[in-house]
Amino acid sequence: MRPSRKSTRSCSRQRGAARARGGYSAIVTLIMVATTLVITVASTFVSFNVLEAQSEMAEYENAKAALTSMAQLIETLSQSEGLAGYSRMYVRSGCLDIGTGQECFTLRIGGWTALEALPFLTIGFRGGRFIGGPDYSVLRGQQGSYAQDFLIVPPSTPEIPLGWVYVKQEGGAKTLVDFGRVRISFIGTMNLTTASGGWESVNVVEIVFIRLLRGPTYGREVFDLRAQNKKIVVTTTRLLGTTFEILAVSGQSSQTYTLVCPSTQNDKPVVGTIFNVVVVDIEVGTQ
Repeated sequence: MRPSRKSTRSCSRQRGAARARGGYSAIVTLIMVATTLVITVASTFVSFNVLEAQSEMAEYENAKAALTSMAQLIETLSQSEGLAGYSRMYVRSGCLDIGTGQECFTLRIGGWTALEALPFLTIGFRGGRFIGGPDYSVLRGQQGSYAQDFLIVPPSTPEIPLGWVYVKQEGGAKTLVDFGRVRISFIGTMNLTTASGGWESVNVVEIVFIRLLRGPTYGREVFDLRAQNKKIVVTTTRLLGTTFEILAVSGQSSQTYTLVCPSTQNDKPVVGTIFNVVVVDIEVGTQ
C-alpha cells in the first residue's frame, strides 16, 4: 500500500523543521562562543592593565621615596670628602635619568663673580604610561613654592634644604632631584690683627653650592643609586663693606638677595666682609 500524499508532505515538513532547529542551534552556539571569547579577552586585557597600573604605581612610589632619601643623603655627604652612600631603586617600566636638564649656575656678589657658569646636573625618574600626577608638587623643599624661585637660601630660612625633590608633568609624571641653589650663612664677626699690630673687625659669610656630577651608570631593573663626595673646593675673598647685592642665575631663572651684615662691633666700625664660597662635587651613578 503506497503512502498518501498528505502523509508525505507531513514528513517533509517535520524534516524541514528539524533541520531549521539544528541550524538555529548552531548559530546560537556560535554566538555564545564568540561572546564568551570577547568577554574573556576583554576581562584578560582589563585585568592585565589593572595589574600593570598597580605595578607601575608601586615602582613610582618607591622611586619618589628613594630620590627623597638620596637628596637627604647628598646633603649629609657634603660635609666631608670621600663619604659615599646609596639608595636602592627598582626600575622596570619607568626611566632613571642622571643628567637630565643640565644647566649652569652663576653667582655674583657685588662686582665679584663667585661662580661663573658652573655646570651641574639633576636626577630624574619618569613614571610608566599609567602614572599620572599633579602639574607640580614639592616632596622636599618649601611647600607651595617652585624650586626655580629659590636659587638663594638666605640665613633667615635655614630650614629650607639645598636639595629639592618635586614632581612635575613633563611628557608624563616625573620626579626630579634639584640642587641648583646656594645657601648663605652668616658665620659671625671677628677681629683680625693688622700689619701695624692693631686689629680690625670683619664679617665672615659662608656660601655653599652642591654640584651634582654624573658617574658610571649601567645595570638593569635593580639599581643602587650611589653618591660620593669627590672633592670640596673653597674660594675665599675679602670685600669692602657690610651690605651686598647677591645675584644668582640658573638657566632661565634668576634671583637677587640683599645681604646685610653688622656694620659695627663693640662700637667700632666693621671694615669688610670675608666670603668663603664652598663648592662640593658629588658624583652620582648606579655603580
